[in-house]
Amino acid sequence: MEKELTDKNLNRYMFMSLMFITLLITSNLLVVKIISIGSLVTTPATFVYPFTFILGNIITELYGLKNARKVILAGFIAELLLTFFTYISIFMPYPSYWDGQEAFKMVFMITPQIVIGSLIAYSVGELLNSGIAVKVKKLTKGEHLWMRIISGTVIGQIFDTLIFYSIAFFARASFSIVVQMIILDLAVKVLVQLIFGTPLSYLIVKKLNPSQK
Repeated sequence: MEKELTDKNLNRYMFMSLMFITLLITSNLLVVKIISIGSLVTTPATFVYPFTFILGNIITELYGLKNARKVILAGFIAELLLTFFTYISIFMPYPSYWDGQEAFKMVFMITPQIVIGSLIAYSVGELLNSGIAVKVKKLTKGEHLWMRIISGTVIGQIFDTLIFYSIAFFARASFSIVVQMIILDLAVKVLVQLIFGTPLSYLIVKKLNPSQK
């Protein structure tokens, strides 16, 4: 059953939705930078993006699947708008004394391959995350909050990661590098979920809805 948003709930829902979209857009901007951790490589987005799944779980738990899907759709539209306007801005005329064009282009000239990979991965991952959480909640009759938080997030992130790297880096990096990035990405996401996601979700859900088990 979907929960009706009262004025108080609506304010909280809107705040969480804005945080979700902010983290999503931040991840999209950070994904263009490659960083190294020892001999391994990844992107800064690896450490930010998992929090969208955490928030997605909390929104689903507190406000229902229908309202969670509205936030996911808003995030999808935000990604499209970011890509469209940054891409258009690259080709806008600029004064001769401005020497930042190449740097600006390097950051925002996201290839269609990465954009497509990101959008598909995001949609599948987030919908799985919220959908699985709801199904587990029904199976456990509303008990075991930890089970639905972890199961939805981990499964959603596995699909998200596999789809994104398979599409975004196809023919752009060697198979071994892509596998390495997938493994590191998933390891970080699972750790973030276990260390921050589950306790944070419990804290917020129990605070705002004490009846949850």
